[in-house]
Amino acid sequence: MSTINARVVHVSMCDLGFVTDAKGREWTFKYHEYCGVTVLRADGEQLKRQPGRRSPFWPALQVWLDERRAHAFVSSIGDQ
Repeated sequence: MSTINARVVHVSMCDLGFVTDAKGREWTFKYHEYCGVTVLRADGEQLKRQPGRRSPFWPALQVWLDERRAHAFVSSIGDQ
């Protein structure tokens, strides 16, 4: 955070994402290109224990990432 003229300015470099896994559970998370994923509770705070490697969250996240990358590629082509 930075302070400019006694005002607090917060610049977020991460995306807020939502996915539903194969079992129907909804997940909310923050994604940062360099720092990775942080799964959040319903109140927006970080889960104390992140999903394990076998969690159905990870395949759902992969679909989200694939879509994000596909749209970023299309967007960058449109900018040229």
